Amino acid sequence: EDQQAANRELMEANTRLEGELKMLSVNYEAARNELDAFKKALHDIRSEATQTSGRVRQRYFKPAPAKA
Repeated sequence: EDQQAANRELMEANTRLEGELKMLSVNYEAARNELDAFKKALHDIRSEATQTSGRVRQRYFKPAPAKA
């Protein structure tokens, strides 16, 4: 009887831990997807900033006339 009670407790603990593991896996996937989205957004922002910087340089920093 004691062994059956211990066995039930182990099965309940196993079921609970399996549920926690599934929840953690789902949370991990969500966090990974969010990180990937942030990386893409950061890349897009950096690309836009680089392009804007180039346009500003072309417009406002024209080379000085050559001295003779």
